Amino acid sequence: MKTAAPALVTFMNGTKQGTSFDLWTFTLQSGTVLRWTDADTTITTLDARVFTKGPIITRDRVRWVRGIEVDQLSLELQSPTQTVDGQRLPVFATLGGFDAAQVVLERVYLNNANTVQGSLVWFPGAVTDVDATDMGASIVVKSQLTQLSQQLPRSLYQAGCLNNLYDTNCGVNKAAVTSAGTVSALGSSTQFFSSVAASRASGYYDLGIARFTSGANAGIGRAIQTHVGSGLSFSRPFPFTIVPGDSFTVTPGCNKTFATCGTKFSNTLKFRGHPFVPVPETVT
Repeated sequence: MKTAAPALVTFMNGTKQGTSFDLWTFTLQSGTVLRWTDADTTITTLDARVFTKGPIITRDRVRWVRGIEVDQLSLELQSPTQTVDGQRLPVFATLGGFDAAQVVLERVYLNNANTVQGSLVWFPGAVTDVDATDMGASIVVKSQLTQLSQQLPRSLYQAGCLNNLYDTNCGVNKAAVTSAGTVSALGSSTQFFSSVAASRASGYYDLGIARFTSGANAGIGRAIQTHVGSGLSFSRPFPFTIVPGDSFTVTPGCNKTFATCGTKFSNTLKFRGHPFVPVPETVT
């Protein structure tokens, strides 16, 4: 059921003329809140929220249905000049800036004097898919009902650890195990070499993250597929050419086994897996 403020209900019942615009609120994982509108001027709502003219946003139609149904909204953000946190939209999308963001689409109504009469929430949801485009990003937003598809109970009996590496339950200090290095040589488009990798035993940085802090790829990270000797290999190349001397930070990953938790992080006291549960094939 959609609800509207009394002022908007009065306006809708008493007039047949006016204009309406989309209002977009993006709440990013970082806590940043972006408020954009497709109007040609700034819109201030009745509750004093300010929406500025942002990128061109095109979307598909919104459906309103009765019952429990997971709906989704596809939208395109395009702008040659719009930036978020100092990054152009395609770069910001590539860096994961829109990942898991909360999105609210509203429709605001104005009378013939361009005075705001109220707004109506059309679609709230969370970003589930992002693809960078030449001038912006293509985003899929799914309704909050997707949370009903989460597995219950929260904790399951399994051999692998239930914690996410570096989260509160895991407790490993990410900063303490992160190291800085520079690229010494290139192996291929998906491999480079560094002395910081050679300082650890092969495999230490498997499944970890390497993120550049200088050069054309500054701010961009990739998951490490394998770490052998001084080489770090990735499943896909970085978007820009890597040059020897580029600096980066590297953080080890975890395969969630009891052995890795102990040998790599000395953190078995917080291991939340059940490594001694027999596999189904052995249960009689």
